[in-house]
Amino acid sequence: AAESIFDRIILLAPEDPVGYFFKAALYQAEMVDYESNFLENEFYENVNMAKKLATERIKSDKEDAWAYLLLGNAYGSKGLYDARKGNWWSGLNSGLSAKSSLNKALECNPELYDAYVGLGSYHYWASVVTKAFWWLPFFGDHRKEGIQQITLAYEKSIFSSDAAANALIWMYIQEKKLDSALSLSEKMQAKYPQGKSFLWGVAQAYYEKRDWKNA
Repeated sequence: AAESIFDRIILLAPEDPVGYFFKAALYQAEMVDYESNFLENEFYENVNMAKKLATERIKSDKEDAWAYLLLGNAYGSKGLYDARKGNWWSGLNSGLSAKSSLNKALECNPELYDAYVGLGSYHYWASVVTKAFWWLPFFGDHRKEGIQQITLAYEKSIFSSDAAANALIWMYIQEKKLDSALSLSEKMQAKYPQGKSFLWGVAQAYYEKRDWKNA
C-alpha cells in the first residue's frame, strides 16, 4: 500500500527527490522486517536517485532546506544499510555526508526539526561503533547529544516524530533504560496496533528485562 502511494508521488513529481527517498526507506524497512537483503538493488536505485535529484535542487537553490534534508536522509539511509551489512567505514563516510547536509538544512531553516532524526542517529550510533577510538581526535562519546537530538525530533518535527520515537526506543534499549524503552514502545504500538515496527521494541525491551513470558 505504501509503495503504491510513493509510486504515485513519483508519477506526479518525477523531478522531486521525495518519492524516491520514501521508496528507498520503504525497501529498507521491508528488508529489516524480513531480515533479508532481497530488495537491495531497488533500495540502492532509489536512494541514489534521491541523492541525485536533491543535489540538482541544491544547485538551483543553495537555500533549499528541504533538499538538504532529503539529501542528508538519503545519505543516512545508505550509511545505516551499509553499517548493518558490516561495512562500518562506508557507513561512517555516508554518515558524515548526512551530517553535513542535515546541518546545512538547519542553517537554512533552524526550525526544521525533522533534520534532528538523522543527526541524532548519527551522533549516537557513530559513538557506539567507534567506542574503541574515543581517545583519538575527531572521535568521542556523543551518545548524550544524539539522544537529546532524537528527543527534540520526537517532540517537535513535522513529519518524523514517529520515526524519531522508533530511533529513541532502540537507543534506550542500548543504554539499558528498559522501562523507558518499554513505555515508549507500548505507547507507539497502541497508536499503530496493526503494525509490527514498534512491536519489535516491546518484545526486545521485555527480552532485555528477562521477562521471557511477555517477550
